[in-house]
Amino acid sequence: MRVFVTGAAGFIGSRLSKALLERGDQVIGFDNFDPYYAREHKVRHLDDLRDSSAFEFIEGSLHDAELLRTEFEKWRPDAVAHMAAMAAVRYSVQHPLRYGETNVQGSAHVLDAARHIGKPTCVLASTGSVYGTSTPIPFQEDANADRPLAPYPASKRAMELFAYSYAHLWKLPTTVVRFFNVYGPHGRPDMMPWQWTRQILVGEPLTLYAAGIALCARGLLRLSSWCRGPIVLAQLIELGVAWSFRGGETTWVAILLAIPAVVVLAVIFSPATTQALYGRRLSDETS
Repeated sequence: MRVFVTGAAGFIGSRLSKALLERGDQVIGFDNFDPYYAREHKVRHLDDLRDSSAFEFIEGSLHDAELLRTEFEKWRPDAVAHMAAMAAVRYSVQHPLRYGETNVQGSAHVLDAARHIGKPTCVLASTGSVYGTSTPIPFQEDANADRPLAPYPASKRAMELFAYSYAHLWKLPTTVVRFFNVYGPHGRPDMMPWQWTRQILVGEPLTLYAAGIALCARGLLRLSSWCRGPIVLAQLIELGVAWSFRGGETTWVAILLAIPAVVVLAVIFSPATTQALYGRRLSDETS
């Protein structure tokens, strides 16, 4: 299967690309190296993919509708994994317009390029934050999710509605996956596992939001498990369906704080990844 993966240089897109390549698929990666975090991390992600002769990479922007149309016509993928996005709730409050331009308009460009080449299977990444605080727990995929609390989830919910309309009008096989708290090797440096790992290594206090009191529990989903979901959905797909991917257990902050730093690091990152990020191996912390 030939899969067009947007955001292929990012955390999620690169790991999904890796999983697809390992099972024998061809991957056409697309990314613009957005400066939200350092390019060096994204180059490292791509270096892990370039050894495969089945991997092709295009540097380009979701804002460039003409480029997307051209590349879709050239490669004519069997499936599209739209992982590219402006992420992060807090950052979206500071830069709301960027989220509309990328997550809404940019996603519409991807969907439109896809429908012009036929009916490739489309899997689009969304976020669990679309549920807001007014949705009953446990969350249900058919909940209205119509009260997003920041530009990031608002833009992702708008993307979902665009996808539904494309599935309805042009019968484009489309599934939206809503992800919660993903972690693992090649993670984003702005996310909690990276932030805490750095703070532990340099001896800084750990950052806790909500005053570290009211919201001291978080479910985490390891990316290797996460990637299997879109791969399955690309083969067993329903029109206009949303799925939620989240961890099966809750990780309590109070318990995690009591674990020695080396154990936390071993859970979150491999020794090689930790050394690449911070110049130290786990063994250095225990010698």
